[in-house]
Amino acid sequence: METNLVHIAKPLMDDLCDALNETISLEIFSGANTVLAYLSKGPHRTNLAGNVGDILSVHAAAGAKAILAFSPPEVTGRILRGPFPALTPNTITDPKELRRQFQEIRRHGLSFDGEEHDIGTNAMGAPIFDSSGKPLAALVVVGPRNRVQRKYDSPIALQLRETSAKISRLLYYNPEDSNVE
Repeated sequence: METNLVHIAKPLMDDLCDALNETISLEIFSGANTVLAYLSKGPHRTNLAGNVGDILSVHAAAGAKAILAFSPPEVTGRILRGPFPALTPNTITDPKELRRQFQEIRRHGLSFDGEEHDIGTNAMGAPIFDSSGKPLAALVVVGPRNRVQRKYDSPIALQLRETSAKISRLLYYNPEDSNVE
């Protein structure tokens, strides 16, 4: 599935990268973390997103948060035992605060990393669902804090949600057949 997911997501990610002029990453859930599976690098000279194969912290990465927010309670319960290390002064380390964030993510369909993983870098993530409604990955826009902001109705947010929904549909996800909000 992971190989097919990258193959399916790549052209849509590249189109989103071109439309937004920002780096787009694909994070795939890997049991206790997420793995950076593909990057469509934006035109800016700075490397903000890491490299394919990087393992990302489940409590600080936007993609991981998007996936966990829609995961079954037994999965989030297993992962959110904490404590979590502070990667920056902004990193959420309290499992209760992460659970509160998950409610907001489910409500808006978007997650945020506000300089939690790297100072100066923000990220916005949206889940990708498989045919059974399971969140298996997330699409993430990564950029400097002045360009990627916590705005649910921004052009970035709208296009990110739309693209992650397209990828989910290509994986035969139908929200009407699922109990995902």
